[in-house]
Amino acid sequence: MPLNWSAYPNFSEVELACKHSGKCNMRPEFMELLQQIRTIYNKPLIISSGYRHATHPIEAAKTQAG
Repeated sequence: MPLNWSAYPNFSEVELACKHSGKCNMRPEFMELLQQIRTIYNKPLIISSGYRHATHPIEAAKTQAG
């Protein structure tokens, strides 16, 4: 089931999507916690790395290495 991104007003699917595949399969539990942190902190959080699809080169290398 797709996330209801309106429940996370400080984050967007685009900013958290895999830079390689464009897919974004974030877990609702994680997004709820992330939004709570952002709300309490009351300052922007810079997302340096969001979701990584299995085809992302870094993830693909992990599965090959074991």
